[in-house]
Amino acid sequence: MIMKKIVLWILLLTLALSCSKQASAPGTGTLRLSLSSVDLVDEAVKGTLADYGITAPAAADFFLSIKNASGQLYWSGKVSEWTGEIALIEGKYTVSAVYGTEGEEGFEKPWFGASEEVNIVADQAHDVVLNARLANTMVKVSHTAMFDNYFKDCSLTFLTGNGASIVYPETETRPVFIEAFRFGIRGTVTARESGKVYAIEADYNDGIASAACYTLQLGVETVGGMTVNILFNDHVDKITLEEDLYE
Repeated sequence: MIMKKIVLWILLLTLALSCSKQASAPGTGTLRLSLSSVDLVDEAVKGTLADYGITAPAAADFFLSIKNASGQLYWSGKVSEWTGEIALIEGKYTVSAVYGTEGEEGFEKPWFGASEEVNIVADQAHDVVLNARLANTMVKVSHTAMFDNYFKDCSLTFLTGNGASIVYPETETRPVFIEAFRFGIRGTVTARESGKVYAIEADYNDGIASAACYTLQLGVETVGGMTVNILFNDHVDKITLEEDLYE
């Protein structure tokens, strides 16, 4: 009986050692990530922002995170704290860099994002390149010279698809950053001669893309009556004024 027990223990120990060899712990590889402002923000987007006096965020101001396929966080922090590389157990990972807050809208509130998947293999170095993209869109208002001849005190408010209300003053020239979804405008204009106040209202749901800047241009037509035109993305909304501007 004792001999049988000894033989059984030997067999169990051999089986355990065999299984442990087959299911050996995964090795580690190295993820290398070199970050700079050129790598993160696309030059075309930087140029668009610069046209409106807005400076693209520096790479050091982005927030970086590294997660595995299950969503477990392995590293997070500002890019300025990143050392350049990290050893990771082999497997799939997602490297992300963001600037700003998703869903936040208003003046000077851009939201940039970049993400890249990488498969880490043991004993190998893996280089990742991130290119951040402007995820929201920009909208601004302009007036034709003829519009300004007829009207003053143009006060408008943007209503976004997220439910935000953003006042756009008459003298403002900066774009508003909003989610690339839908938006509307509400407001009033005042006739220079009569002082009468007229309502302005329009909604837009189509053709709104991220990383773009749109202009709502206010103009007027005087043929056959007075009409305020709102030009957006090659589409014109016409608002007919029922009363005479000069009465």
